Amino acid sequence: MGCAASKDMNLVISLETKLCNEQRKISSAKDVADKEKSEDETQKIITEENSETMILDETKTQQILPKEKTLTDEDKNFIRQGHQHLITSLILTSDSKILISSSIDKTIIIWDLSTKKPISILQDHSDRVTSLSLSSNDKFFVSGSYDTTVRIWSIPAFKCESILTDHSEPVTCVGITPNLKYILSGSWDLTLKIWSLETKSEISTLKGHSGWIKSLAITKDSKYAITGSHDAIVILWDIEEKVLINKLKAHYHFVTSIVTMSNNSCSISCAKDKSVVIWDFINKKKTPIFLGHTYEINILVLSTDEKTLISGSSDNTIRFYDLVKKKVSGVIRNHDCGVNSIVVSKDKNFIVSGCGDGIIRITSLTSKEILDVLPGHNHKITCEIITKDGEYLITGSRDKTIRIWNIKEQNQEYVFIGHTGSIWALKITFDQKYLFSASGDQKIIMWDMEKRNKRRLLIGHLGTVWTLEISKSRKYLISGSADNTVKVWSMKELYQEIIYDDFS
Repeated sequence: MGCAASKDMNLVISLETKLCNEQRKISSAKDVADKEKSEDETQKIITEENSETMILDETKTQQILPKEKTLTDEDKNFIRQGHQHLITSLILTSDSKILISSSIDKTIIIWDLSTKKPISILQDHSDRVTSLSLSSNDKFFVSGSYDTTVRIWSIPAFKCESILTDHSEPVTCVGITPNLKYILSGSWDLTLKIWSLETKSEISTLKGHSGWIKSLAITKDSKYAITGSHDAIVILWDIEEKVLINKLKAHYHFVTSIVTMSNNSCSISCAKDKSVVIWDFINKKKTPIFLGHTYEINILVLSTDEKTLISGSSDNTIRFYDLVKKKVSGVIRNHDCGVNSIVVSKDKNFIVSGCGDGIIRITSLTSKEILDVLPGHNHKITCEIITKDGEYLITGSRDKTIRIWNIKEQNQEYVFIGHTGSIWALKITFDQKYLFSASGDQKIIMWDMEKRNKRRLLIGHLGTVWTLEISKSRKYLISGSADNTVKVWSMKELYQEIIYDDFS
């Protein structure tokens, strides 16, 4: 095979020895949590103990810097800017310049959409933040939380101005009347509270649900509120008179979201049972519609012209329903987990969606393609490399994403999304044109660094792919996996060439 081939074989044997040792540790894992921990430890051991092998031709390439030369944790603070858990709510200012997001990680993040960077991270709540509502004049917003409080925040100072504290259980939904007179909040304590915006005090407590209130909508004329509950009931309330008008029954599971039409004639509700119902208050009719979701529907929003209903679901899709033609007009399938929140830009150019993975995606309404992903890993960073020119840091994470960061500018330039499992290893080619990533989904992806897209998918391993290496001859990509194999891939042809098996 020649001298170069001999060196490549030595590298394979070295990886084989390390992989064999680490596989014995994984086989002793008792459950998924233990396995994740074991994978963490294994990744650390492979990197540290095999440093001479893993850092190839270091004096010439500087592809992976030794630990003492990498950025410090303090230097890398800019890569941890996003939410660390599920996104619960999104609101967008009328000029579409400021996005506000909340999460069960207890934080509210203010985003500048022109720079895609956080302006501020609000950490006043002591428990998960469940809901947000923006005032009609864009001067303030309110938040509800499991800490049982409702907070009022000023814009653009983004300071907490008041705390409303009369709920006895977690607050699950909040709203502001368009006339700026009242704040409404629903809770696990089965009540809908009405608060005076002028005095910042409770005016009334409305009771009628037998289950905790999950969703809330307010009509555009500020006269009525509609709530959905865990009791599967929708209730119509008169805000000024502070009385229950009607109880509406059509769902068989708890009501997750409600929207209202501007003419007050109709509301639309959805539930965990995947049902969607249009309520005609004038003619006292209810009309079920089918959106095609295969799992529970979490959120409904209306387009600005109110001709299209947009829904997000735990089936990982966003669907568009034409209310005029009464049919589904489009589906977005670019999410890796359930969609919990959606907001539509006033110019109808894009939507912003928040998911269970803590990632906020901006998607074009015309092409249905992802325009951007707001920065910040929301889970542990498992691997990182610095390009040999020192300009970029590339990170992989358990959040299944790979992010490219400009070190000098300290901002995120791009996100590669394609894996369905944690990222465990990264390797960039010597010419910096291609990036390889290894994942818990048993796959290796080849990414084009110039075109910023997926170039090739390498399938063959039957277990988590933990480690990657490029041979000194630059002819082969070598991968080690939890399936007890090391595979050698031709860099020229990118097909599976040699399999070394039985490392148990």
